[in-house]
Amino acid sequence: MLKSKGAKFLKSDITFLFITFTPVAAIFFLIPFELYYNARQYWNFNRSIPVSFAIAGLAAYIALLAIVFIALRVRRQLGIYISIFLFCLGTFMLLADVFSPLQASPLDGTEITSTEPLKSSLIEAFILVAVLSMALFLRPPRLIPLAVAFTLFLVLLSAGYLGLIILTPESGPRLARKQRKNPNLHGNVYHIVLDEMQTDAAMLFFEDKEARSHFPGFTLFRYNMCNYLYTRASFPSYMTGTLYLEGSFKRWRNRFKKEGLIKDLYDKGYRITMYSPRANWKNPYVANFKSLQKIYEEETQEKSAYYNDFTQIWLARIMPNVLTNEALLWSKGLGQWVYARFKIRKSYDRFPRIKGMKKARLPVKISEGVEPFSSLLMLNRMIEEEKARTSNGEYVYGHAVLPHGPFIFDENCEYQPGLRKKGVFGYFSQVKCAFRLIIDFLEELKRLRRYDSSTIVIHADTGHGHLGYIKREGSNIIGITGDKARLGERFLGNPLVWNKHQVLARTMALLMIKPAHASEDLKYSEKLSQLIDLRSTLADLLDLRSKAKTRGIPLYREEVPETRESVFFFYPPENEEPEMIRITISNPRRLWESTVIVQGFKGKRSEAGADESVIFR
Repeated sequence: MLKSKGAKFLKSDITFLFITFTPVAAIFFLIPFELYYNARQYWNFNRSIPVSFAIAGLAAYIALLAIVFIALRVRRQLGIYISIFLFCLGTFMLLADVFSPLQASPLDGTEITSTEPLKSSLIEAFILVAVLSMALFLRPPRLIPLAVAFTLFLVLLSAGYLGLIILTPESGPRLARKQRKNPNLHGNVYHIVLDEMQTDAAMLFFEDKEARSHFPGFTLFRYNMCNYLYTRASFPSYMTGTLYLEGSFKRWRNRFKKEGLIKDLYDKGYRITMYSPRANWKNPYVANFKSLQKIYEEETQEKSAYYNDFTQIWLARIMPNVLTNEALLWSKGLGQWVYARFKIRKSYDRFPRIKGMKKARLPVKISEGVEPFSSLLMLNRMIEEEKARTSNGEYVYGHAVLPHGPFIFDENCEYQPGLRKKGVFGYFSQVKCAFRLIIDFLEELKRLRRYDSSTIVIHADTGHGHLGYIKREGSNIIGITGDKARLGERFLGNPLVWNKHQVLARTMALLMIKPAHASEDLKYSEKLSQLIDLRSTLADLLDLRSKAKTRGIPLYREEVPETRESVFFFYPPENEEPEMIRITISNPRRLWESTVIVQGFKGKRSEAGADESVIFR
């Protein structure tokens, strides 16, 4: 009896209608759910994104049900073949998606692209042949039971994934313990990061005597270098005073949440406030945390700014590998259509302090400059909220994605989207804007009579690099990338298409420090500093007690060596557990003439292993 009922069920219309859910599960549930969940902090925990895809998927499923149902009524065999085709399509898309090379949008504001690797195309072709062969070999009588079981699994998996997304809390770790205020702390600590502020560009800004006058007590370390060329490694390195040498790179990156400068300050009694470019930077020692995405949403009242990037990546992932770039191009229009439906392309004239917004629409994509825009909002928020903070025992970390591209602000911080294509001019305009905002913040500290007693650090996580060295030529600011004959040469075969001069320019990360009660004019230091020195220097200035060993040097001590090994690390930015390339600079005071020694690199240019060296002149 049970066999008879089971056989009838497998031949019923319900069965064929049910298995048509497979492509819906792939396109509207599992692929967008995975894309969202594994980078939910990147999407600012905006659950409306995956939920809206699920709603769209249900609507698409209803449409497919109607098509298959009508086909079954017109000609049953046609309806069966349509449902089997849809099942095979969904199975292929799920399996092929595993090999999708595209995951997130470049943070430098360039348009999303894919190399469309041949290997992925061949694998997808193999999967397609395998799925079609399975359907032809098994035929409906044996295929349908497998299809029903697989579709049921996808339904349960989709429901479970959706529940996980909805129920997963968006807040980070709670405060480690109730902290007692230390009455012996005098003055505050302000730690401001200007992403990709290259030292030579900053020094051009300080050629202006009036600009220098706003920075009394500061020392600018003119030969400072970063130890990593990307934020995700540079940030944990300068916060912990360590370098990644072995073990899990991901575990090392997260060390700052358990040890490092923030914990040192917390243990000393400082109350920690953090304005972060990423929601997942929150750690248990931070009392007040705001991400750039959250500030953007609060200031603009818009919660869907990431729909466009999400839609682009989603469409690229569901399309065959050979059509990835075409899908990215088509999805630009799709994203704009979504925005029009949600009516979120608004002008930003509610905030008169951002000039030019009445003439342009709110940036909503990374390539439109949403992160520099959010950074301007963040720095203004820091200024506004300063009066609510106390005068002693506060540590404020603000990481602005400025003057990082895309370039959308002129020197007066007026919104000018046309600067995105202006190269060095656009970059230096944003350099001036970033410093204008810093000056506004410093003037607010002076107005509140907190400037003198405060310790202030302003630095970059990396240089800019793309434009090479920045210099003045007559009345113009230009970028120097080295010998034109070598301009197209990829140093170490890197995917960023940088030559040696661009890579070395990227190491030129600004570092400026004002100790408490320092008051002399802005001065330049000749010391060979590195970002890894930051934790040791602040520990020395603030008398922080930490048992952890760091590799940095306290820069205000007399015993800082005149010469030191200048090392930075290069790695493929897209790799989760990358192989590090160790690069030693022979003359950090004259990078354009410097010889570099490379270790640990294996590639077309060399067969050097970890213990061998290759010299590039």
